[in-house]
Amino acid sequence: MEDSEIVEMFIQRSEDAIRQLDGRYGGLCRQVSYNILFNRQDMQECVNDTYLKVWESVPPQRPANLKAFVCKLVRCISINRLRFNTRQKRHQEMELLLSEVDECLPSTQDPSQHFDQQQTVELINRWLRTLDNATQLMFVRRYVLMESIPQLAATFALTKSNVSTRLYRARKQLKKYLEKEGVLI
Repeated sequence: MEDSEIVEMFIQRSEDAIRQLDGRYGGLCRQVSYNILFNRQDMQECVNDTYLKVWESVPPQRPANLKAFVCKLVRCISINRLRFNTRQKRHQEMELLLSEVDECLPSTQDPSQHFDQQQTVELINRWLRTLDNATQLMFVRRYVLMESIPQLAATFALTKSNVSTRLYRARKQLKKYLEKEGVLI
């Protein structure tokens, strides 16, 4: 079933929409959430919360890219759960990951410096297309799918140091690119 058909099922309030969504993107949602939480019970709750959020959001929203919409929701919900779970003692790996990417993305603290998110996404996508395939995949898997450095090293048959260096250079390139395009970091 195509994404547009699943979105239409949500708009029509068909309960089968959630089953179709789970069949199409459930595995991806579970992977993203587990890579953040490392806890199966919390992961499943976050995936269920994601499905509820999609149910509540469609309509009025009609996502053009259902996969990206669902991934963003499960990622945000999982990060919020991680922050809740680790309020007293931070999960060091995830905090490091979030701080890595924060330094090369626009700040939204000052509303006068707020840059349109859709334009920023388009700029990042354009920048990603300039990278070689391996670095592009590494960047997306690290900062979207939240894979660890050891996981990436194993996947790409590289050392952890090599993966860290490539990601560091990519973040610096992204920051430079966004600043050149007029995005305030």
